[in-house]
Amino acid sequence: MHNKNKLIRLVVLSISLIFSQLSWAQSFSDFYFFGDSLSDVGNNPELGHKPYSDGANWVQFFTKIFGQTVTYSDNGGNDYAYGGAQTDTSSPGKAAGNRGLQSQAAVFLTQHQHLDPAALYVIWIGANDVFNGILKQGKTPTDIANQGANNITEVLVKLHDAGAKYLVLGNLTDLAETPLGHTLSPQVQQVISSTAALFNAKVLAAIKTVGFPVITIDYYSLFNAIVRDPSHYGFTHSYTEQCIKHQNSICQEYIFWDNLHPTEAAYKIVADYTYKAVTAAD
Repeated sequence: MHNKNKLIRLVVLSISLIFSQLSWAQSFSDFYFFGDSLSDVGNNPELGHKPYSDGANWVQFFTKIFGQTVTYSDNGGNDYAYGGAQTDTSSPGKAAGNRGLQSQAAVFLTQHQHLDPAALYVIWIGANDVFNGILKQGKTPTDIANQGANNITEVLVKLHDAGAKYLVLGNLTDLAETPLGHTLSPQVQQVISSTAALFNAKVLAAIKTVGFPVITIDYYSLFNAIVRDPSHYGFTHSYTEQCIKHQNSICQEYIFWDNLHPTEAAYKIVADYTYKAVTAAD
């Protein structure tokens, strides 16, 4: 009898936790996204206003979990991310060179001066700061990390001050483990890897000083786990040359679709991981 009552209490507790989690997650009134090509569903016209993937990206999968759809901001939607964006105002070498994170936020806040406190605001950015800073702009890892942290923190503060309550920030993956990273010399790979780690550390330290909660998503650990054991996640390998050169339309068994961007299958994992992290944060 004692064991039966204990079992009943556990079942009731489990059901309560599930409904508590679901009710909190479903309370988001809307979703807004800021970042680079990892989150862009069509603002950058390079791919014909499509995501950088062989199908949907994580933003589309993530909003679908909540029964919603998302479109890019240039088409009247809520996704302000832009392929090639850095954390400042720039998106070097792209169709529009001024679509960095700070520019995205400025446009958004012009359009939405009083933000909905029940909406979710998501930022995932920084890879272009690292690659461009190291490979093209001659910046030091410390400068890249400090500038990125300042830029991101500034945007978070502006969003919060305008009324945003639920703020989400994703960190960088180990960029040396991308197909592009693998084309670099071992010495440069090490610099890229350490810069990404330093970037994450600086950003994390900076957001601890803002005075309001920010939900952080550890994509660094997620992708490290996937790359180290692809088969556990349903992949045969990280990438294949035929796929990243778009000579093979069937890339679902690989992690990467091109030199930098995940496949639709990998993005699905990112979306599920983000959902669990967001709903567990309350």
